Formats: sequence, C-alpha cells, structure tokens
Amino acid sequence: MELTHTPHSAINRGAITLLEAVIYFVLVLAVLAIAITQGGSLFNRNDASTEYSNAAELMTNTRTMLKTSGIYNFAAADAMTGALIQFGGAPANMTVVGTKSSGSAKLQNLWGGAVTVQPVATAGGQKSTFSLTYAAVPQEACITL
Repeated sequence: MELTHTPHSAINRGAITLLEAVIYFVLVLAVLAIAITQGGSLFNRNDASTEYSNAAELMTNTRTMLKTSGIYNFAAADAMTGALIQFGGAPANMTVVGTKSSGSAKLQNLWGGAVTVQPVATAGGQKSTFSLTYAAVPQEACITL
C-alpha cells in the first residue's frame, strides 16, 4: 500500500480576502446612499398626493357647505376659511391652527403653508365662485399638483 501525500493549500477557498470585504462594504454603502437620497422623493410624492386629495375635499365641502342662494356671502378669506373649519369641512389630516368652533381658525398644508378659500366676485359683482389658495408648496409638488 502506497501512501500519497496531497498538499493542502494554505488559503481556505471558501473565505473572502480583506480586499474583497472592503469592496463589498463600499458597494453596500453606495446602495444605501442611493436608497436614502431617492427614498425622500417617495415621501414628497406621497405628500403631494395627500394634498391633492385634501384640495379636492376642500373644494367639494366649500361648494356644499358654504354656498347660500347661489353666492358665498363672506367678506374675505379668513372668514370663509374659518366658517369651513367650523362647519367640519376641513380634511381630517390637515392641521387646524386655532379653535375649530371659533370661526376664525386657519388651515395649514403638510409643508406648513396657509390654505385658504376665498369668495371671488364674477362680472355681475356677485360672489358666486371661490378660489382655493395653497402657500409654501415645494417646486416638485407643484408639478404633481
């Protein structure tokens, strides 16, 4: 019986080298950095979608709750917005600044800007339409809205 000697390699072929580990680590960091920077825009799109829904709800509620005999009988935006909040016409996910029942509360959008509804006089002088105004809307959200 003859014994054969097989040489054993000093390197374990199942392990990675330090250089490979550093390369993998850098790749993982790059992927995480890209995910974090691009992930923020997903939230911005979601905010814009939320505010789009809020605007639609505000317009519907303003038409149904505040129009009397075909006109919006309010002197200015503060009075009309306050009345809409007082009557429960503000969307639940919008920030209300002030006491809801006072008639003088104000609305804020997700970006901290004021949201107002205001009567607009037509050619005949009657306030038969209204405008919805959003302040402090970011540029990328403007495109979506």
